[in-house]
Amino acid sequence: MRKTFVVGVLLVLSAHVSAQLLVRPASAAPGEEFTACVPDRKACVFTDLQGDNTYSVDRDALKRTSASQQVYSVPISTKSIKILHAAINKSRTQIVIASEQSSVATGAMFSPGLMDPSSVHRQYWLSVRNPKSGEEIKSIDMGMLRPLGLAMTASGDLVWVSGDELQLRRREVRAYNTRSGKLEHSTTVDKSATIRLYERGFQVGPAFYAAEMATGEGIRKHSSPNSFSIAEFTVRRSAGISTKTLADAAIGVVGFQGANPNLRDSLESSLAIKLGSAGFKVVERQRLKDVLQEAQFQNLGLTDSSKASELGRLVNAQYLLFGQLQTAGSITSIALRLVSVEDGTLKNGIELECRDCAPDDYLQGLTFLIQDWVEPAA
Repeated sequence: MRKTFVVGVLLVLSAHVSAQLLVRPASAAPGEEFTACVPDRKACVFTDLQGDNTYSVDRDALKRTSASQQVYSVPISTKSIKILHAAINKSRTQIVIASEQSSVATGAMFSPGLMDPSSVHRQYWLSVRNPKSGEEIKSIDMGMLRPLGLAMTASGDLVWVSGDELQLRRREVRAYNTRSGKLEHSTTVDKSATIRLYERGFQVGPAFYAAEMATGEGIRKHSSPNSFSIAEFTVRRSAGISTKTLADAAIGVVGFQGANPNLRDSLESSLAIKLGSAGFKVVERQRLKDVLQEAQFQNLGLTDSSKASELGRLVNAQYLLFGQLQTAGSITSIALRLVSVEDGTLKNGIELECRDCAPDDYLQGLTFLIQDWVEPAA
């Protein structure tokens, strides 16, 4: 008789822009299976991608060694804190350590006789750390969820935890945002179910579940892969672009209004390179610069279709791609607009909103824009 597993899926909404982690049934494993290390009798040992550094987690400390020399040793446990699991993401930018913290009620300490086990309170934590320095990036309170397994996405933006919720007496699979510490997803499963964790989801019994960050149709959420950045990106698009739909049409990348000259040049160059790498025909940058330096194009904007058409003809482009950068408080927006040279009309566009974005994050935002805008080749 085939055994039935009961899986309850709860989508937990983040506090910003109603973002949510969408978890859906999948036909195949969501990424590589992930097995966390248990530093009980033997230390967990990880190496960086180049093999130059070794990171070890034992019951007492996180250590980094380079060229047989110890770079640091950071204490991570005390008499009341026990290390349970350790894992590192594929990009080697974050180490996550799961621990159990025990405490005893004051009254129980002075009561005669044997101590009642129920008087010991247990709290479980995730410590997200930078392997280069050993410093803690985020401490995440898991309450009374005793972890049985850990997994991380390749970029380290999410950590998956399977475990037993001691207070509610049930088994759960959770996903935490490693930068905000927020609980993004929780699934309740049968206590007898076999659970496997993957980079982008999990498996309960024979069923796979895959996850993606989204807020709706045409909207995607991203976190910076830089472990020192707290930037969060929201990309909105109405339709994608592809080499098939644009055929062999040449695209000229012009203008990044709102950015200073150095940043503008960096953004325009990066955008041209990314489009070229995606297979699009891009007008040579120096040719565009030479034409744009002429007086009649100094203040070229989307509202002047005649100038857009004239510029396109001069550089032999069928489309012009305009960029704009605006910052208001902690919000930075980057917009791209694809304009037809033939009639000066807007053909397509995409926008990115970055919360807590520093200038160093702008190029990463541009990467997400192109990633979400360009349709994969058929």
